[in-house]
Amino acid sequence: MLRLFTGIEIEAPVAARLTQALRFLRPTAKLQWSRDENLHITTKFIGAWAENHVEAVIQALHRVELPAAFDVAVGEIGYFPNANTPRVLMARVAHSQPLNELVSRTEDAMKFLGVAREERPYTPHITLARIRRGTQVQTLREAISQQPKDFGVFHARQFHLYRSENGVYTSLTAFPVH
Repeated sequence: MLRLFTGIEIEAPVAARLTQALRFLRPTAKLQWSRDENLHITTKFIGAWAENHVEAVIQALHRVELPAAFDVAVGEIGYFPNANTPRVLMARVAHSQPLNELVSRTEDAMKFLGVAREERPYTPHITLARIRRGTQVQTLREAISQQPKDFGVFHARQFHLYRSENGVYTSLTAFPVH
């Protein structure tokens, strides 16, 4: 079984700015930090999928069409679900009509393959780290206050089907946004 999801790769110079922030933040708390090369915006978590049926996922995703490439704005660092009980450290991503449309069309494509629609509202973000319960984050909070409130904008020209294995994300296929 493969663990699959779809997402948007963060393009350089935005990725470089995030990587620079992570270098500064990592020594401030013992978290499960994301690898620099794994930074992305998830658009749909698909879950466990039989390897011999991955082609069906690829074919369904080829039918996801958007009229044009679009801008993605990456903002400040924050927490999920909130700053009082943080479980995830993330960089906020601005909602946009094209991004929301990509998510919706991906949900539709996967629904036809039996993958349940996400029940929670979509909150675009880039996961920077996972925070275990009880982890002290005061020094991290102070370090975050010194980080930019805006990491920049990049042009999303494609989305990917990713495989997650042992903490490494590998793009299996890229789908161009027309």
